[in-house]
Amino acid sequence: MKHSLRYALFLAGLSTGLVSAPAMAHIHPINFGTFDGTAGPTSSALASVPGNFGWIDGTDADWSDTHKLSVYQFTLTGTADIQLSFEQAVAAGGRNGLTPGFSLFSGLVHDPASSGGPDHDFSAGSIFIRDTDSGGAVTEGAFRALHDWRITNESDPAIVPPSVLTYIGHA
Repeated sequence: MKHSLRYALFLAGLSTGLVSAPAMAHIHPINFGTFDGTAGPTSSALASVPGNFGWIDGTDADWSDTHKLSVYQFTLTGTADIQLSFEQAVAAGGRNGLTPGFSLFSGLVHDPASSGGPDHDFSAGSIFIRDTDSGGAVTEGAFRALHDWRITNESDPAIVPPSVLTYIGHA
């Protein structure tokens, strides 16, 4: 896929069929760094995600809890070919056979070190956003695998705008 973006891309998902890891309390992205399209190949073996259903749960009407996902971030400063690959981990307990899913979004979440802390599903601002964006429907969290979505931290929403994640695609 080719994208020329001047802001970071946000990658969420990978949560189908991978070995479980402890759930993170809030969104703390793993940052791959900045790419301008001229550097050679970069690869990284990353830890697994907490659970085996978070991404697919984000495709339904009541959305998904971001605690069930892993979040990866990178920045493109020019046109570049980006190839992403994910594999199912061999796990004990019979969860083998599921194919990982992921979505690609443009945008940034709030810096975990900011005064309001990291974004999370259950901040007062995120609950207000979910109630507004869902039309009052009950939701499990803020994550929407196939749509734009918003989330925020503990900052005053009148002062600090929410993080806006714009859907690019999924696999």
